[in-house]
Amino acid sequence: MPTATRARRDALSVNVEIGETLDGPPLGRIATQVSQSEEDPERYVVTAAIPIGGLQAGDFLVRAVINIDGKPAGRVMRTLRKEIP
Repeated sequence: MPTATRARRDALSVNVEIGETLDGPPLGRIATQVSQSEEDPERYVVTAAIPIGGLQAGDFLVRAVINIDGKPAGRVMRTLRKEIP
């Protein structure tokens, strides 16, 4: 995290959800765990288990909203593709 936006761990939270479109309603929300990096105290690591068992085959968006003091500070999105062999 840049020095100007360095956050206390208790003030930092991340909401992760999976959806079908960029801004559409979430199909589900996923619990996250935020921890400080052991290698770099200015970085944080966010982990989340994404349950895909109930999803049909197709493309989905995983959206993570980073909050500092309860206010959105950033957003990251990645495509998740579920294929059925």
